[in-house]
Amino acid sequence: MNQDKKIIVYLIGSLGLDGSSKIVLDLCVSFQDEYELHIITLKNNPELFSLSIVPAYVKVHQFNFEEDLDYSLTGYVRNLLLKKKWNRKYSSLIDLIIRINPVIIHCHAHPRDLMIINSARQLLGFGLLYTDHLTRIKQTEYSVFNRMALGWVFRQMYQNFHVVAVSESVFNYQQQFKIVSKKKLHLLVSNKVDTNFFVPMEKKRSD
Repeated sequence: MNQDKKIIVYLIGSLGLDGSSKIVLDLCVSFQDEYELHIITLKNNPELFSLSIVPAYVKVHQFNFEEDLDYSLTGYVRNLLLKKKWNRKYSSLIDLIIRINPVIIHCHAHPRDLMIINSARQLLGFGLLYTDHLTRIKQTEYSVFNRMALGWVFRQMYQNFHVVAVSESVFNYQQQFKIVSKKKLHLLVSNKVDTNFFVPMEKKRSD
């Protein structure tokens, strides 16, 4: 490790061609001169990873944890309450972050994966940032009661993190359900294409 540079750890589901991977790799390019950069993936997908272009100055640590695909309300509540399960299951990842000793842990994973950090008291002293890419509570998918209950669950999961929303819809849903703690920063940083500048070729030709 470069002792002269402070360290940022990016925690992400996997590296590939998705939007989250693109944002993380763009951030690494932006911060390469100021920080030592580490990416930790929860899944090891060799095919997707081979498609991503990771700069040589970024240290990548790939794990291959089994993914929990239960997105029901009871599944969320179970994951929220069983902190010891998270601590045991992800102990190798937690130990790695402690050894790296970053100033910032920047998460780009599912909100449920924030429990990895929340379950380990040793990690709560680091700067914690979560970039949220999706609207998680949709009227078409959950009843009124379940939406309110999920809002409470997400508040517990997000409580230790400053939060960046990548679109107005994500930002607005987070505000509607009061998901981000009042003690934390809540920012909107739109990740979108400027359609006033980048226009379809057909429109350019007609102009």
